[in-house]
Amino acid sequence: MVYILTIALLLVWVVLIAMMVRAVLKTPSCPECGSDRIESVDMRTSTIKIDGQKVPAAWMYRRCHDCSARLKWDIGQDGWVELEPGEWDEVVRSAEEVP
Repeated sequence: MVYILTIALLLVWVVLIAMMVRAVLKTPSCPECGSDRIESVDMRTSTIKIDGQKVPAAWMYRRCHDCSARLKWDIGQDGWVELEPGEWDEVVRSAEEVP
C-alpha cells in the first residue's frame, strides 16, 4: 500500500513540475491579436544605468505570424514594451547581417 502511495505522489510531483516548466518556457501571446504564433527575430543584451548603478538588460524582438505586429519583449520586466521610432529597421538590418 505504501509503495502505491509513493508512486502516486511521485507522479503528482512530476506532473506539477512539468506544468511549471511549461508555464515558464511558454511563448507569450501577441498583445495585438492574441495569437501564440510569434517568431523570434533578434535578441539584444545591454547594460543600463538605474539610480547610478549598472544593471543588465535584455530584449527579444519578435514578429506575429497572424497580424504581422512588430513586438519587443523586455526579459527583465517580463512584458511587452514600446518600440522606439526606427528601432525595428535596425533590428531587421542587423539580423539579416548574421550568417
